[in-house]
Amino acid sequence: MIRSLESWRLLALTCLTVATLASRAPGAEPAPTTSPEQPPAAAASADANTEADAATADAGAGEEEPAPKQVIGATAAVQVVDGGLTFPARVDTGATTTSLHVEEWTIKDGSDDMTENVGKVIRFCIKNHKGEIEWLERKIVELATIKTSVQEEQRYKVNITLACRGVEKKVLVSLKDRSHMEYPLLLGRNFLEGDFLVDVEKSPRISEKKLRTKPKSTQRS
Repeated sequence: MIRSLESWRLLALTCLTVATLASRAPGAEPAPTTSPEQPPAAAASADANTEADAATADAGAGEEEPAPKQVIGATAAVQVVDGGLTFPARVDTGATTTSLHVEEWTIKDGSDDMTENVGKVIRFCIKNHKGEIEWLERKIVELATIKTSVQEEQRYKVNITLACRGVEKKVLVSLKDRSHMEYPLLLGRNFLEGDFLVDVEKSPRISEKKLRTKPKSTQRS
C-alpha cells in the first residue's frame, strides 16, 4: 500500500515536470490571458458617445443645403403680393429699408403729430408704372426719421409682402412720395439679404412711365 502511494506521487511529479518544460519550449503559444473588464462608468460613457455620434450623423443627413443666392441686377420687377400689382424697382444695397411710392393716404383718428399715429391703421393708395391702382390698409409699425441731402423727412413704416424671382418676404416698407423719382419702388437690404447678390451690370434698365402725381395726405377723425 505504501509503495502504491509513492508510485502515484512519483507519476504526478513527473507529469507536472513535463508540462512545465513543454510550456517553456520555443514556439509554444502563451496561455491566454483575460483583460480586466471596463469599469461601469467607462462603459456607459463609451455607449453615450456612440449614441451621440449616431444622432449627429442622422441629423446631418437630414439637413438640406441652403439654396444658392440669385444674382440680381440694378433693377428688378417686384410684386406687391397683397395688392397684386407689379412695380419696376431700383435695387439699392445702400438702403436699409425698402421704400414704396404712395398716391395718397388717410389715417383713422389721425393726429397732426405723426408720432401719435404709430400703431394706428393707415389706408394708402399705390400706383404702378402702368397706371394700375390698389388701396391697402396696414398698421403703422414705426415712424422713421430719414436724413436726405436737403432735409430730414419723417416716414411711416408698415409691413408689406413683396415677391421677386420666386422669393417672397414680408418686410418693413417706408411709405414715401416718390413721384419725382424714376422708380416707384426702392428695393432695400431688408428684402435682398440672404437671397440675392447684386451685380449692377447684369440687367438693363427697366423702361417705365414715371409717376408724376403728387400724393395727397388726408386724415379722418
